[in-house]
Amino acid sequence: AYAPGGSFYALIEPALRPSFEVVGGSFWSFKALMLMSMLTASYTCHYNAPKFWRELENRTLTRFAILCTLGFGAAALTYVLGLSTSFLTFGGASTGFIFSNYALTDPLFVIARVVVSFVILCTFPLLMVAFRDGALELLPERVSGAPKAKRNVTLALVAALAVLGLLIKDLGMIISVPGAVFGSAIVYIFPAMVFLRLTRPAANEAVPLRLRLERLFNRCLLLFGAGAAI
Repeated sequence: AYAPGGSFYALIEPALRPSFEVVGGSFWSFKALMLMSMLTASYTCHYNAPKFWRELENRTLTRFAILCTLGFGAAALTYVLGLSTSFLTFGGASTGFIFSNYALTDPLFVIARVVVSFVILCTFPLLMVAFRDGALELLPERVSGAPKAKRNVTLALVAALAVLGLLIKDLGMIISVPGAVFGSAIVYIFPAMVFLRLTRPAANEAVPLRLRLERLFNRCLLLFGAGAAI
């Protein structure tokens, strides 16, 4: 339907029409690094892990590991399917917010937009609560504990985010910048630093080969995360 001559081809802007004529590119190009940052942003839900652990029924480490595997596995599959099918439809003309490529009258994507809007409405409170609580922790304790302070901080943050949402059009950059900075820190840097600190051997202590390799891997992971953030 979006190929030349298709029912929706003429309904989208020329710059958004499928383009498969450009060949080449590099994994280390700026756009490839932006994609990696976006993928990193997909897995920055770690701040909710303690809440999920507390709310897990009959919680054990095994059940929690199964929960994480299923959750991250389903998310990874969803991202791969969405990325692959969208790119195979529009090629080099794919935008940071892929819905922009699809025609406004496409009935399937009218439904998809409604569903995505519903998902955003449901997930925004989770993100907002974590954001607000982090902001309150930056305030003096005598101020942050007051109900009025919590209300005012919440209103200020929601208003600021609403203004930014109205002004900023490049959603790809909005996703990739937090992914590069915060996502790389949470996914690569912080876990590696914690592991290296907890497994630091004492003076004159014999270190098994496996542990040395794990520590070397974590150092490489730390450097990779720092490079991805930059």
